[in-house]
Amino acid sequence: MTPAFSVRCRCFAPSACCVLLLGFTASALAQPAGSSVTPRRPRAALSEAAPDQAAEAAAPSVPAVSSEAAILDPTQGHPLILRPGEEFRFLMRLGPGIRGNLSPILRHGRASKVTFPLKAVGTLNVFQERYASATLRLPEKMPTGIYDLVLSSDDQSVLAAHSIKVVSAFKSRFRFVHLSDMTIGDPSAPAFDDRLVEEINLLAPEFIVTTGDYVAWGRALDDPTRWRKVMRFFAKFDAPVYMVCGNQDHEASFTRYVAQSPIGTFDYGRYHGILLLDHAAHPLDADQLEFLRRDLDAHRDTLFNMIVMHNDDLFFLDQLGPRESLAGYLRARKVQMIITGGSDDWDRTEYINQLEGLEDLNYIRTHQSSTCLRGRATGVSHYRVIEVDGENVSYVYPDDTSTLNVEHSIPVGFLRTFFEPERKTRVFVSVQNALNQRFDDARVWIPVAKNGDRQPQVAGGRLVQKLDAGTEWVCEVAVDLPDKGGVRVLAATQGALPNPVPVEVAYAGSHELGFRAERTKTGLSYFKCDQKINLELTNTTERELRTFPVVRLNGNVLPLRTDGGSSWPVTIPPSGNSILSPEFILGRVSPGEHLMQLIFLEDPIRRVVTFPVTLVAQ
Repeated sequence: MTPAFSVRCRCFAPSACCVLLLGFTASALAQPAGSSVTPRRPRAALSEAAPDQAAEAAAPSVPAVSSEAAILDPTQGHPLILRPGEEFRFLMRLGPGIRGNLSPILRHGRASKVTFPLKAVGTLNVFQERYASATLRLPEKMPTGIYDLVLSSDDQSVLAAHSIKVVSAFKSRFRFVHLSDMTIGDPSAPAFDDRLVEEINLLAPEFIVTTGDYVAWGRALDDPTRWRKVMRFFAKFDAPVYMVCGNQDHEASFTRYVAQSPIGTFDYGRYHGILLLDHAAHPLDADQLEFLRRDLDAHRDTLFNMIVMHNDDLFFLDQLGPRESLAGYLRARKVQMIITGGSDDWDRTEYINQLEGLEDLNYIRTHQSSTCLRGRATGVSHYRVIEVDGENVSYVYPDDTSTLNVEHSIPVGFLRTFFEPERKTRVFVSVQNALNQRFDDARVWIPVAKNGDRQPQVAGGRLVQKLDAGTEWVCEVAVDLPDKGGVRVLAATQGALPNPVPVEVAYAGSHELGFRAERTKTGLSYFKCDQKINLELTNTTERELRTFPVVRLNGNVLPLRTDGGSSWPVTIPPSGNSILSPEFILGRVSPGEHLMQLIFLEDPIRRVVTFPVTLVAQ
């Protein structure tokens, strides 16, 4: 059978395998087959030492998870991103509890009752009497989201949590997130920061890359069990997580708890990532350099390639080739960025010699993603949002409060979600974005109780999908978050949704606003812009409207004047209009792109109308 989707190599080196056997049955699982077919797998995964290092994962809702049988690929630490109908190969280690029929399913990470059986393409590989592999096909229609891969036999089940993400299409405009050193167990970072989970899930990245040092002293104390805590934390994210190992992590057990190899690759459409093992205790070696060269040569047709590793010193660049030809080498192989570990944001100075002549290369290092105070970390968890638009990327948060000249990442605490259940069948959610950056297409997951055969409806956002979770619907709602503002959403299976205020708003005037510093007689400083813009409010009904508009910019509420001389509320004649003229007085100016925002207080959803503007400090 010719597959509709070709499975890409995600591994470091090959090992021996067997021919396909018919059926997912006990007889097939009981015997090896003698053939020289070579699958594309890491050496470590199929070596004689592999059974003691295989990935082990458990979920409370899956009974009798074997401590011996395990799914080796895909895994939580090296997951796959697929579209409905596509195929992938799984690799598992067999155990004594795996008997009888073997049934593979996907279970949705947001609603465990939402499951999908997977169809086998061809038959099952069994080799060395203890490994099995097969090609599986996703259903043609299924909800998007993160899934657990569960392989169940008559007696036991094995699980690869959050190992597959299903997308409707691969985007060329999207975001992903970088999480850096966490060093959990340090006195200043006793636990993982759940605020990271809330904020990153809200931003809905396509995937997450993490660059090691998840726990403190894991290697020094020879404690492999700390991986369990790490994997439980990462299972809280709605996005697949690609992990590399740091020098503080227990490297010897990485292949047991995280992935079949600490080295590998991943793909998101035409974007390609390379995961390397490079840190102080295990520098990049000749084998990895050869693997890196071969992989880059094989992926010259991508939109771009990214290299992910723990080590931030960039010395490996000297090993790739002569300095005088390095820029051309990386450009020809579409290397767009190098993402590394680190305890603070890059200051544009450290290791600058390594980047000389490589102006097209983005070097990304992120402040610690925990409260740990090591190095120059601040004690506030950070994460970096990397926005991709075709072959272009942006990743520096426009921090308007810091005096440091660094490539800022985002501190936690400025994105918050407030659930306000009116009743179980009507749930309001408010999302606050106090950051100096807008985020389009963020996602809110809202559980709303079922009400007979009523389908859930949403106001204030876009209903992406609804998952049947038994007694409730789990609604995924897309919202556009303006900078230094917020949105409000209602999901309901009972009652009518409130209508928006029947007013159309048009912007007239320059979208670039220049502000100068002023001071009051009492010494209060502020910023003022004398430019005039008009907001034209048009009444779409044949009755007079009395409205309460509020206009915000850069976190400030602007005073308003109307063409009728009054300020507030605003009366709009039937099928007529009224002109609002905001007065530009701000307590602080953050130069750059912003959204001017207008809401009507009489709207219980407070739907936001926005207009892009650029603030300039004169």
